[in-house]
Amino acid sequence: MENPVEHQVKAFNNRNLDAFMEAFAADINVENGSGEELLSGQQEFRAFTK
Repeated sequence: MENPVEHQVKAFNNRNLDAFMEAFAADINVENGSGEELLSGQQEFRAFTK
């Protein structure tokens, strides 16, 4: 079984968005340092990472 960190780095380096997104929950929330929500849900996060 591949190390999860290595899998994530490999997916990022290969620009494989589907493999990269496997590590994130469907209800992911991305916040800034002040706690302000920047992105909500995997769909918004996926669009941001493209």
